[in-house]
Amino acid sequence: MIVEQRGLCALSGVKLTRRQGDLAKVSIDRLDHGSEYVVGNVRLVTWAVNRMRNTMSDQEFLTWIKAIANTAAES
Repeated sequence: MIVEQRGLCALSGVKLTRRQGDLAKVSIDRLDHGSEYVVGNVRLVTWAVNRMRNTMSDQEFLTWIKAIANTAAES
């Protein structure tokens, strides 16, 4: 999976690391949180993205990220 994703987070495009305590540390993210950690329902993301997304859908997560980015750009 890491090769397929070219070592990058599936959502942010940030290079994944294996360093403990690093926000870019690789984390396994379930696409459907109601299902198991199985091939087809997982992807690799940074720890920070996984933590922020939590149980939101990708669309909900992206809506919030866009709102935050827009507000930051206005300040």
